[in-house]
Amino acid sequence: MSILVHLIELRNRIIKSLIALGIGMAISFFWLEPIVFRAALLPLGKRELLYLGLGEAFSVHLTFAFYLGIVIAVPIIAYQVWAFVAPGLYPKEKSFAFKASFLSVILFATGAAFGYFFLLPTVVKFFLSFEADGLRYGGALEPYLSLVSGIVLGAGIAFQLPLLLLGLMKAGIVSREAIASRRRYWMFVIIIAGAILTPTGDAATLAVFCLPLWLLFEITLFIAKLGRY
Repeated sequence: MSILVHLIELRNRIIKSLIALGIGMAISFFWLEPIVFRAALLPLGKRELLYLGLGEAFSVHLTFAFYLGIVIAVPIIAYQVWAFVAPGLYPKEKSFAFKASFLSVILFATGAAFGYFFLLPTVVKFFLSFEADGLRYGGALEPYLSLVSGIVLGAGIAFQLPLLLLGLMKAGIVSREAIASRRRYWMFVIIIAGAILTPTGDAATLAVFCLPLWLLFEITLFIAKLGRY
């Protein structure tokens, strides 16, 4: 195939991905987003959120719908990427790429669920513990939902660690033995990532975030050993 044909193919794949994103956003805005919005408020209990700018509520709902639209469109976007690169891969590379794509979705969903059900309640409880006489949480809409989105999406991205390690080993960039011999450095990286992705800074929240990642790290090394990477 000539470069021009490749560019035309790439353009078509991008257009299809954007259409999928638009459909995903529409589905989210009119149906899924209100459900997720109510779920995001659950950690606050009976507290209500307030918005100050007249258009703030609309813009926040639209942003939420955009993020959810991406999640809905991910399978189609992933297929478009796969369909574009697959013709240039060897059979073994195709097999690994397909498995990696499937594993990535599973890991992201697991991380997002962990962020919502475990990490987010811990963070909210920590911040609300500073309430006292004459000091109450005001319930600002945009900052709270930004916190929720950051924690849930951040946890989903952080749970891609096994895929990153397997990819490095599969590509021959680093061996399993080299990674295993430098556990303390990887633990340091995990702690730094936890400190960035968990806004409270307290040891309990950091432990809640880092321990599952460390477990994933050890499981990945065990799987790599079985697979002889």
